[in-house]
Amino acid sequence: MNDTFDGGSSRNGASGPASAGIAAIALAGLTAPRKTLPPSLFYDPEGCRLFYEITRLPEYYLTRTELALLGRIAPEAAAAMPLGATLVEYGASDETKAAFLLRAHRADQPVFTTYVPIDIAGPELTAMRQRMRDQSPGVRVLPVTADFMRPVALPARPGETGVMGFFPGSTIGNLEPDAATDFLRRARAALGPDARFLLGFDNCRDPARLVP
Repeated sequence: MNDTFDGGSSRNGASGPASAGIAAIALAGLTAPRKTLPPSLFYDPEGCRLFYEITRLPEYYLTRTELALLGRIAPEAAAAMPLGATLVEYGASDETKAAFLLRAHRADQPVFTTYVPIDIAGPELTAMRQRMRDQSPGVRVLPVTADFMRPVALPARPGETGVMGFFPGSTIGNLEPDAATDFLRRARAALGPDARFLLGFDNCRDPARLVP
């Protein structure tokens, strides 16, 4: 089994750095009326390291809040799934949040036996899979290197009894409404009509707290 499954979207899609070139993507975004840069440009190994450091800053309340919430609600969310289910996490270069769900057991059996992390950061996914081989040997880990803002083909999961999508981090709050709706439509199509979906999002915040 390969360390990562190439979902094709980040390498074959028009917005992928390998197909259009970083300079062309940056030029298009920065010359638009509303300046933008796609997050896929940020998450090379150094970008991932810097982001993890940011999440530990006192001002960055999101991660601390979400981890506390997951500690409370993960058992309830996992209880809605059959034994032998699959967890598909969007934007998953680190397994910290998914671990709350992957630890769930019922009748001494793991609820989730397959984990599909999807992220643009291929090296981080490879490192995660290696860590999880030691930490969670009962979980089949099938990483997908892809930009989840484009269509993503999921790997085969033989024996799957159910599937839950997982999109933490309030990442959906970074998207314009149309982009968020399109993402949810694509996720539903990929996961299937009977899938569950656990979404983490922040409330509206006073700029005095949000800007720092």
